[in-house]
Parts: sequence; structure tokens; C-alpha cells
Amino acid sequence: MTEAHEERMRTLMSRPAHPGLARQRAALERGYAEAVSSLPYEVRHTSTWPIPGGASAWDDLAARAMFECPRD
Repeated sequence: MTEAHEERMRTLMSRPAHPGLARQRAALERGYAEAVSSLPYEVRHTSTWPIPGGASAWDDLAARAMFECPRD
């Protein structure tokens, strides 16, 4: 979400200055602020259980997850 906002701001700021530029920038900033402020930040407790196989099983699982989702 932040990357998309930053890209939109770069695109907007790369355009030639015009009378509506400040209004457009303010609208983008306001929309981003509203979206971020609506995210759930409260602490939630989750139940956990040991992984059969211990730490080595966890390392294997984490390595496979990173391969599937390398940007995370």
C-alpha cells in the first residue's frame, strides 16, 4: 500500500506544475492517511503449538515460504 502511494506521488510530482497540483497532492495524502489510520493495530493473541520436528522443521518451512513469497 505504501509503495503504491509513493508511486502515485512520484507520478504526480513528475508532471508540470499546475494550479490544481496542491489540491491533488492533498487529496492523495488524505486518502493514504485515512486508509492507514483505519488499519487494525490492536494486539491480538494467537494460539501457538510446537511444530513437530522442532527448529529444523521450522527452518525448512520458513525457507519454503520465502521461496514462494520472496518479497516478504
